[in-house]
Amino acid sequence: MTDIPRWSDVEISNQLSNFCELGEGPRLEFKERIPEQKHELSKELAAFGSSGGGFLFVGINDNCQVIGIDAPNGDDRDKQIRDMRGIVNTVKPELSCRVGFATCEKRTVLFVEVAEQSEPLFYYQGKPYVRVETESRPATPDEVKECVWSHPSAEFNRAEEELKLEEKRLELQQLKRHHENMNAISRAAIPQ
Repeated sequence: MTDIPRWSDVEISNQLSNFCELGEGPRLEFKERIPEQKHELSKELAAFGSSGGGFLFVGINDNCQVIGIDAPNGDDRDKQIRDMRGIVNTVKPELSCRVGFATCEKRTVLFVEVAEQSEPLFYYQGKPYVRVETESRPATPDEVKECVWSHPSAEFNRAEEELKLEEKRLELQQLKRHHENMNAISRAAIPQ
């Protein structure tokens, strides 16, 4: 193991070769460099947010090889972190994630670790995104429904709906009893 610079995340640096062995998948996305169309990264991050979290690495190619990025000094690294945070901020609602650097064989990789989120869906430019295998894409209406109702935050909503249904059921029972009582009173008041 080589020395890891103090500005590099030790844990991610130590796991980088394992991530490369796993290859891209539902929780891993590799980019050789930041693409010209930065919104492509926003879509990836929104999809990870909606799909339980994951890692986006910049500086790893499609063959899962660490090629690194150009980050020769602190000013360059600071700028790259700011730029990536700017990309993260285009995802709505606010995405809980960590941005940093990892190193492997003296090559620097920029990473974004998207944690499991407290919101069920994340959007870029008003579209919800999901991660399916190695693809980040807009969610279908059925996927939106599934994300919302299967998310832990929906438990409160489900419990609230169940309470409302129970209240309706009790109201109907009470109304039925009242109606039966009124009919009984009416029958008793009318001589036979």
